[in-house]
Amino acid sequence: MMRLHDNAMENLATEVLVSMISARTCEADMAA
Repeated sequence: MMRLHDNAMENLATEVLVSMISARTCEADMAA
């Protein structure tokens, strides 16, 4: 169970990171 929880946390962190990068890229495209 703990391993599953760690996996979920890692996936969540990855999703947040990806969405942040995507948002930043979007902003850069808008500013360009």
